[in-house]
Amino acid sequence: MLHNQTENLLTESNLLAAQTCATLFRLLSHELRNPISNMITSSNFYLEEGAELTDDYKTTLMQSISADASQLLSQVENIFSLSRLAPGPLQLSEDEIDAVISNAVRRTRSQYPSLEIIISSNLDSLLFPMDSALFECAIMLILKMIHEQIPDAISIQCTETRHADKVLLTFRTTCDSAVSPDTLPREKSFDLDTCQLIIQAHQGCLRVTPIDNALVYEIELPVKEEN
Repeated sequence: MLHNQTENLLTESNLLAAQTCATLFRLLSHELRNPISNMITSSNFYLEEGAELTDDYKTTLMQSISADASQLLSQVENIFSLSRLAPGPLQLSEDEIDAVISNAVRRTRSQYPSLEIIISSNLDSLLFPMDSALFECAIMLILKMIHEQIPDAISIQCTETRHADKVLLTFRTTCDSAVSPDTLPREKSFDLDTCQLIIQAHQGCLRVTPIDNALVYEIELPVKEEN
């Protein structure tokens, strides 16, 4: 049974990769160009005008270059993850969904120490055939997008629930004020498209919705019903 499910996932992921990789790499080219251009502009300005700049302004320039370099590093890491979806077999193994999410949350907390992330699960160590590195990348991108879209969010709640033949992974912010539809990610976003590609390769779907004082990302994954 697992063999058949794995074969289906391989077929779906290969077809999806062939159809969407070109679009993603076009978006990636644009995403990489921005931080590189910013670093070149800031460093050239520093070299040309450094003698006339105040120490505070120099510090601001260095902080800007550092932020762009961190963004570039994150995007390069995403390239390595995305390359696993290139045409060819996607290496799947049974992993605990809650363990993969916990790893993604731990790594995200190290990047954003002030961000509170609360995990609630009733999956009871549910196993799912996945590429755990890719799936972890998708979860980290979702947490990153939420933080960037609502930087003053009080917390992010990660809820994992089982409903018969599907699993719902819900990532919900808590804010002081209502969340506007304008907060939703851009239609063409490398981070969002990468998440969708990874989740669809696992036969899942991703929904993003503003609800009252929250921004909600929801992943739905198919699982076999328990006997």
